[in-house]
Amino acid sequence: SPLWNGNVWPRAVRYRTTTMAAAGFKFPEALAKAPRCFIALSGLDIKNNAVHRAVWDEFTTGARRAERKPVLYKDVPADHLYPKCSEPRLSYDDYVPVGILKASWPTKHTEEIPSLVVFFFDLDWNDPLWEERQTECASKVEVIRASLQGRGTEIVIVLLQTTPPMPVGETSNLMSVRAAALCAACSLPRLNLFALPFTDRPQGFITRLEEAFYERAIQYYNGQIHKVKGHKELLNKQSHQLLHARHQFKVAFYTELKQDPATALKLYRTAYNHLMEIMTQGEERIMEFKLIAGFLNYKICRLCFEADEPLSAIAQFRKHMDRFNREVGTKQLAYEHAEWTSRQFSAFGDLFSEAVKRGLKAIQTQNPGLYYQQAAVFALDRKQLSHKLCLEAARRASPEQYTLPETLYYGQRPWRVDLRDDQPSDVELRQKCISAMQATEHTVQHSVWSNGRYARTPY
Repeated sequence: SPLWNGNVWPRAVRYRTTTMAAAGFKFPEALAKAPRCFIALSGLDIKNNAVHRAVWDEFTTGARRAERKPVLYKDVPADHLYPKCSEPRLSYDDYVPVGILKASWPTKHTEEIPSLVVFFFDLDWNDPLWEERQTECASKVEVIRASLQGRGTEIVIVLLQTTPPMPVGETSNLMSVRAAALCAACSLPRLNLFALPFTDRPQGFITRLEEAFYERAIQYYNGQIHKVKGHKELLNKQSHQLLHARHQFKVAFYTELKQDPATALKLYRTAYNHLMEIMTQGEERIMEFKLIAGFLNYKICRLCFEADEPLSAIAQFRKHMDRFNREVGTKQLAYEHAEWTSRQFSAFGDLFSEAVKRGLKAIQTQNPGLYYQQAAVFALDRKQLSHKLCLEAARRASPEQYTLPETLYYGQRPWRVDLRDDQPSDVELRQKCISAMQATEHTVQHSVWSNGRYARTPY
């Protein structure tokens, strides 16, 4: 293959688009990257307090950070408002879903809803104002608890202590009494209280704390899996097929979050196969199925590469593309299918490329360059279709003259918001939305790599 010299593939086969007509076609960062347990660190004043800053740095950028647990830490104020928890459903009898997966869900559960909140509080065991400080601590913990109402997120307290550890004897008895009193005031079990004596070398303390936090995070995701599975008994197989697909995706995603890639791979395969079974051929929902299938396929291929099973990844990708090769959907928006196909090839090329960097041997007949080349081919197809289909809409009006209904689900058509499959679309609204999407697409500046240089190709 002229695209492969045994080591590298030229940048000429890679493409980029400067803007996007449909942001949903780009793999969301929350789904594209390997997920990490999200733990919120609260109560730290990292801008003004040197000790707090040092603690934060040890957790997030310590010298051995790469060797430690796969955790995403965020600095969150004690009065932070977390996303509200929706009321639990006792029955799904009257509920018919209008979409598969909300576009906000992956980010919400990887960056907004923590598996654990760690509240840091400056307090030594022998503080002369212990009772006042205890009341202050309990008050702040209650604020955090109120914001997390309905969630399964635990709260733990870490006392930042600058005095030397207390000697064994009567003073240590004081420590036990005060620890029990603080836990009672905060309505927390004793196991949720930790002390961090901040010394010149806190790395050992930080590592042990992280181990304890990580265990709590895994317990949280196990609880979320159990919660989702608990809905299964309430579902009707005929009217709740989309919910089955949604729940299977969520269980697989939570399993990946708790760092069980082998089980996650099996669950993603199950979810993908189920999606293929229930997929409707109607053009109104086909884009939704294509996007969710694309996410699942990406997850399967990435986990296969990481498990050193490249042939399984390639076989899965081929099956995926064969299945959706002719699923164009709405004919007036056919350029979307070209863009979606291009991004499938580009994303798989990225996964293949990362596997090569980790030591996988690529060959002339199978290498990332081949997939980048196909991505470029379909990117050019998109440009041609865009020019053919969108020119008239762009002449009639600019994108600013249109206001599209807001969509909540991946792949949901703006003219299908809040509509079930058995409900017809508003014909006039549908045409207005298509014209708006065409006008927006016409503003996209399509670009490709040419001879190693970034070149824009105007209409």
